[in-house]
Amino acid sequence: MKLKRVIAIIATFGVLIIVYNQLYIQPEIIKNGRLVLSKNLIQHSDEVWDVEFSPDNKLLASCGIDKMLKIWSVDETKVLRNIEHPDGIPTLSFNPNGKTICTGSYDGKVRIWDVETGELLNTLIGNNGILWSVSYNPSGNVIAGAGTDKKVFMWNAINGQLIKTLEGHERDVWSLSFSPDGETLASSGSDGSVRIYDVNSGKTIKTITEHTDAVISVAYSPNGKLLASGGDDKVVNIWDTKNWKLVRAITKENQSIYSVSFSPDNKTILTAGRDKKALGEILQYRLNYKGSLKDVSARLWDVNSGKLLHTITEHQNDIWTICFSNDGNWVASSSVDKTVKLWKLQ
Repeated sequence: MKLKRVIAIIATFGVLIIVYNQLYIQPEIIKNGRLVLSKNLIQHSDEVWDVEFSPDNKLLASCGIDKMLKIWSVDETKVLRNIEHPDGIPTLSFNPNGKTICTGSYDGKVRIWDVETGELLNTLIGNNGILWSVSYNPSGNVIAGAGTDKKVFMWNAINGQLIKTLEGHERDVWSLSFSPDGETLASSGSDGSVRIYDVNSGKTIKTITEHTDAVISVAYSPNGKLLASGGDDKVVNIWDTKNWKLVRAITKENQSIYSVSFSPDNKTILTAGRDKKALGEILQYRLNYKGSLKDVSARLWDVNSGKLLHTITEHQNDIWTICFSNDGNWVASSSVDKTVKLWKLQ
């Protein structure tokens, strides 16, 4: 009996420590004026999965579970076009020419839309399953898409023909990023790997397996010298694209990472994702428990030093996507809380 009591006391004490760690230890919060909340866009009726600035920074596109692609005026903060889909929209990508935008849907189809009129221009087929990521190449003549099919598909953006199918991932592919020169394509997946493909040959030229869980987001730096990857292992890895050596691993304070984005000057990186630890997430989704702490859903880091520069606490739930505008003046974030927020960089 004494042994059982000791075990019970130890177990209870252990549970209390876990609960305290999960619910009552405040993550580091830094507010120094680098990012100032400017606009709160609330027209979506469900989770907003993706958000992206147009190449000229005048427009913002957002999409999500509510089946709506919304195109906003950044200056006027109003919806210019509502484009309805037959199913949810996890992902979108602006053509570098700014004239068209493509979306990937739960129904597995890539749709190309005219930005000015909202007209459907083409529907790309070949993928089987939900599309988690789509991306135009830097020239705007190729669209890559991937998702639950475990493959990466590449289509001719002009005529809609399937060009290549890239294989190698063993589970869902979550994220795609073309290098700035368009010669390589990075993908990341639930199998914990990041794969680098040669766009012309379609062959894998590098497989990165240092992550220990699903890799949800991958992004090249604007100068192409670095690649960042992050996911459910709560680590953001930054790689040198010349030799594919690990330059920096950012582990401090992170929860699951859903989005990574380099600043246009390559000096800083934004990371975003879950705003709570595991127990807090469960209580939030099951019991709508908000907690007593300020939840950090995104962080701004110095690339060279790995120093934490700023934290975002204004969302009420996890952030799916965060990105810089191409001129470096704005940041946009889309969230489970059904909002898109615009931040002014100071």
